[in-house]
Amino acid sequence: MILGLIFISLALGQLTRFNFISGAIYPHDFFIAIFLLIEAFRINKNKLGFGHLKQQIEKIGPSFRLEAVALFWLLISLIYHSLLPAHNLALIYDGRIFYYSLFIIALVRRRRIWSKRLSLARYPWFFGLISFITLFGFIQYKFFYDLRLLFFLGWDDHLGRLVSTLLDPNFAGFLIAIGLIYWQSLRFKYKIQFWFYWFVNAIFVLALSLTFSRASYLAALLGLTFLTFLGRRRRLRTTGGLLIALLILTIVFVPKPKSEGGNLWRTASIKARIIHDVTIVMPSWRNQLKQQLGPQPKETKTALAIPATSLTKILPTTHAQEPNNLEVFIYQQTGLLGLILFLLLLLKWSKRLYQYNHLDFIFLMMLFLHTQFNNTALEPFVFLIFWGTFTEALGLKLNI
Repeated sequence: MILGLIFISLALGQLTRFNFISGAIYPHDFFIAIFLLIEAFRINKNKLGFGHLKQQIEKIGPSFRLEAVALFWLLISLIYHSLLPAHNLALIYDGRIFYYSLFIIALVRRRRIWSKRLSLARYPWFFGLISFITLFGFIQYKFFYDLRLLFFLGWDDHLGRLVSTLLDPNFAGFLIAIGLIYWQSLRFKYKIQFWFYWFVNAIFVLALSLTFSRASYLAALLGLTFLTFLGRRRRLRTTGGLLIALLILTIVFVPKPKSEGGNLWRTASIKARIIHDVTIVMPSWRNQLKQQLGPQPKETKTALAIPATSLTKILPTTHAQEPNNLEVFIYQQTGLLGLILFLLLLLKWSKRLYQYNHLDFIFLMMLFLHTQFNNTALEPFVFLIFWGTFTEALGLKLNI
């Protein structure tokens, strides 16, 4: 019941958003809290029930010294941010990631228990969630083609782009790209008929092309390239090459809207990110920059002296309240040491996943690429659906 409500809330995305002064909250936040409380009461004091999860993690990575150091440094960073009122937003981001991570871990445990006696638990529910977002995107594209009025509510002013329930073509496009790769592994597990397999491929490719999200295009092409070279079946490797060709042709020939968003050579998004960094990120770094840069030309001193309230009047920001690039965000939150630890962890777990499960390795690489251009890893719906899909693939023993 509670999980059903969580999935419905995730499927409806930003349409369920409740705004307040310093942020937003979603119904799934309440449902997740109830789910975690129920799971806490169910845990037996003598047997926590996380044995299988522990075995899976240890099988992929038997040594956790690096993780322990990273966790310790993260704790120090959180304490540092908690002592500075101006850094409360960072605590909210970090707290939400921790909260959602608890849900994913609890969901893995609960799914493991259910799979022993419920056949429904052995189906790819998160793939179904991504499929709903994809299909709803077509409805939005048909009946709500012009979303420029949402600019006055703090969203980007999209025209002729598929944004689905996430109201953002980049986030929707990334999930659609994940769904496209996920579908390739399901073909062999469930012995899907040839015509239906290619019909669903065409749906995903068309939906992805209508987002006009270049970051999502790159993530999908990266995933399909890995699929072509890492696929264990010859037929799958051939399919990967065909899908790359199909995606490129669809991107080239799909009708383009008469808007900046439909122009794949656009530079307005780059300018928007620059304004975002100046209005949101730069004020929090200004004092630190003054100390690190030392004596500067008059123009630089003038830019650093502009009040934040004046900068925000340049253009209403429609981006997240943190940097769009994941590495920049980690550096801002945890410093240079935190960034180095993150890159070492990424390298370590990439190697482990490459050896253990190619499908999840591809997912991780797609996420890493997409986070170079968007705040993907911190978007609440993408975070939950991505890591839900990630763990679901492991639980169902899906591979390519």
